[in-house]
Amino acid sequence: MPHKNRVTCCGREKMLVQAGSLRNDNVSTIDDEKLGTVVNVIFEADSSYPVAYILVFPHEKNWLLKQIEENWGGIAIGFVERNLSELPQGWDDIKKKGTHEAQRVWNAYYKDNAQKRQLANKICYLILISEIDEPKLSGNQVVLKDKFDGIRNNYCYIGEPQVSDTLVPLYATPNIPTRDNLLPITLNLHPVFQRLKIWDSNKNPGWIHDLQLDTEQIVVANMIVQVAGKDAGLYLVSPQDFDFSTLTSTKAFKDCARLSSTPTKGSGG
Repeated sequence: MPHKNRVTCCGREKMLVQAGSLRNDNVSTIDDEKLGTVVNVIFEADSSYPVAYILVFPHEKNWLLKQIEENWGGIAIGFVERNLSELPQGWDDIKKKGTHEAQRVWNAYYKDNAQKRQLANKICYLILISEIDEPKLSGNQVVLKDKFDGIRNNYCYIGEPQVSDTLVPLYATPNIPTRDNLLPITLNLHPVFQRLKIWDSNKNPGWIHDLQLDTEQIVVANMIVQVAGKDAGLYLVSPQDFDFSTLTSTKAFKDCARLSSTPTKGSGG
C-alpha cells in the first residue's frame, strides 16, 4: 500500500507520510546499502517546530563485526567524536590528519573494548525524516536520499544516542520479534506518545492514534487523535494548536479537521 497522503496546504498540494505506515519497513540508502528496520518515530515535543526522526535498528545480529571489522573503511571524525566516551589525548592534532587517523583511533578503541562492546555497544540510526525519498516509498520499503557513507557519518550511533529529553517516541515496544541485545526502541525517552490520553480546550479526552509527517519541513504536520462519545472519530490536531506541557489542545477536537474513516497504511485525510 502507498505511504503518502495528499493534502492541500497554503493553496498547494503537498505530500504527508503517515508515521504508522513506516513502522517495520526495511530501510536502504540510495546506493542500495541495507540499514535495517524502522522501529520508531521520534519527534521534538515543540509546538512551533516538532522536528521528526525515524529510528532504525540493523537487521544483523553481528552488526559490529560486519559493519566495522569488514566494511567500514574510513570513519569520519564526527562519528568518532559522537561515539567515543572519552577522546584520546591530542585529539585536535589527530583531527587535522583526517579520516585515516580517525580510523586508527577507532580501531584501537574497538580492540581495547572487546568485552565492553558485548554489553554496551549497540548500533542505531536516528535519521531526520527529510532523508526519506518519498517517490521511492513502496510496500514495506523506505529508501533514503543519501548514500551509506553520508547516513553513517551523520546519523549512526554506537550505544544510546545523547538526545534531548524533550524528544518523544511514538511507540513503546516493538510489535514484531526482534534480534537480541537491542537498545530500547524508546531510547529511554518518555512519555510514549501512541495511545497517550490528551484533552481539548473543552476538557474532552482523546488519544493519540498516529502522526502525519511533513518530510519537506522535517516536522510532524498533524497528530491523528481518536475521540470517543458523541463526536467519536479521528481528528487532525496541529502541533501549533497543542500544548505539550499540559497535553491539551487549544482547540476543541470537534473543530479540527476530521478524517472520514480510520486511516490504514496509506489512507489519507
